[in-house]
Amino acid sequence: MDSGSRKTEKIISSALKGEYQLPKWAAVFILASGLVALGGYYGLKHYKSYEVRQADKERARDLTLLTQQQELTKAKEEIDALKNERSGSKKAENVLVSQLEGRLAAVVKEWQPRTASVRCHWNGLFGEEISNGSGLWMSPNNTVITSDHVVKTEGVFIGPPAVADSCSVKLPGGEEISVNKEDISGWQGVAEVAVLKIKNPSGAMRQTVSTLNSVCRVRAASGDRVVVLGYPAIGAKNDVTVTEGIISGYEENFYITSAKIERGDSGGVAVLIDKDCYLGIPTFVRFGGVESLGRILDSRLLVK
Repeated sequence: MDSGSRKTEKIISSALKGEYQLPKWAAVFILASGLVALGGYYGLKHYKSYEVRQADKERARDLTLLTQQQELTKAKEEIDALKNERSGSKKAENVLVSQLEGRLAAVVKEWQPRTASVRCHWNGLFGEEISNGSGLWMSPNNTVITSDHVVKTEGVFIGPPAVADSCSVKLPGGEEISVNKEDISGWQGVAEVAVLKIKNPSGAMRQTVSTLNSVCRVRAASGDRVVVLGYPAIGAKNDVTVTEGIISGYEENFYITSAKIERGDSGGVAVLIDKDCYLGIPTFVRFGGVESLGRILDSRLLVK
């Protein structure tokens, strides 16, 4: 064994027996190395913990972004749905308006040929008196139904209202037919209605079918739509004028309506639009010089 080996064994043996002391530089080196190793361990552990936290933050941020994106997508879908719904509602509204307008046009087309112009004459104390009104042509018995006050008037003679000396009746597109005084009568049981008997119907009258089978059998409700056809003084001179409104109430056998009823419309035709039935006889009314809501005599009185 060489001297170097023996020296090493001696150092080890002394260290084991506690007799050997490390040099200061070695102790410092070992301590420093230990501290570096310990610092590195804790540094690595802290870095890994930092990486985990960063990864968690990134996942949370990604999840937040995903949630926001989903919410934005959902909100866009809801907005698109509302737009589509609004568009659909608008289309449905347009279709409904078109249907209502088409319904009104069809009703007017059906009832216009039946609406007669009535013009009555009196030879009074102060010359000729004239009353203009409207009426409904009835084909089964060649008559025209109108309001009683169209064929009767006060002030022509002293005494009760006088029946006209003669009246002329005309349907759209037809010639004027004269009616004598003896062919003017009332409607049994209904004082507000007058009847004009047509002895020689015009061609338009012969071609136009109109009966009381179309009378509205059930009382109309407030809000129901109504159309009035007649020959008002301020309307078309030689054609039927049409006004539209709703039923506003019912009083003493009369419907009250918002439809415009002018002088000359009296005796004309009022039709319930939705049921296409004969509602009654329009009557022009004024109270105290101020025009009131129009009134329509209930047609059911004619079929009782």
